[in-house]
Amino acid sequence: MTKIKTKSFEKWTQQELMKTFNLNKLNQLPVLEAWLTLTLPPELALTPAEREFLTKKQFEAIEFIETWSEQELIIRYIAHILEFAHLSQRDYQPFAQRQLKAKVGDYYLSGMVDLMIASGHFEPESPYFCFHEYKRTHTGHDSDPVGQLLATMLAAQAINQDINQLQPIYGVYVIGRLWYFAVLLKSEYAISLPFDSTKAELWDIMRLLAGLNVLFASRKLTMND
Repeated sequence: MTKIKTKSFEKWTQQELMKTFNLNKLNQLPVLEAWLTLTLPPELALTPAEREFLTKKQFEAIEFIETWSEQELIIRYIAHILEFAHLSQRDYQPFAQRQLKAKVGDYYLSGMVDLMIASGHFEPESPYFCFHEYKRTHTGHDSDPVGQLLATMLAAQAINQDINQLQPIYGVYVIGRLWYFAVLLKSEYAISLPFDSTKAELWDIMRLLAGLNVLFASRKLTMND
């Protein structure tokens, strides 16, 4: 009988995950392309006041982001970006610094998730979106943000108990000013090119985050069919 091993999210590298779980990294994945090209409905667009506020925060980031600590990056910039994506809804909520653990193959994958969007009112139930690596530009040599995010997404996929694995898990990791968007579907995943939050690409970042509301609504309809 195979002994189940436990390994935390931050201990995984992208290469180890690919070999251990037979994952396939693609340059293009239709579900990622659909997210990247998503058009927001008018009701999810930023209001003029929100856009003005984020523009002010962006000016601050342009000047200070290279010197911010991890917590300063969260409090002074990332938190506002996430708040204006309006990802707190009746059927799902943002949960920060929550423990996640799931059996995947011969491993228990576990660890703290910086932020996840999941069903559940007071406690996360089914995670749909994982957000990792609030890091400054220069990460340590042992840091593998893709590995950490991907391990978390694999755990989320297992927790959802999607037998046919037809529902994608969405994710983002941030390194300083750069945002990377990722999707895991079955054993395939793809990662976008970086979006620079100190440039006009900030508005694309906002579109993609707010667009998760559209994707989650579609997911619910599919699951109810």
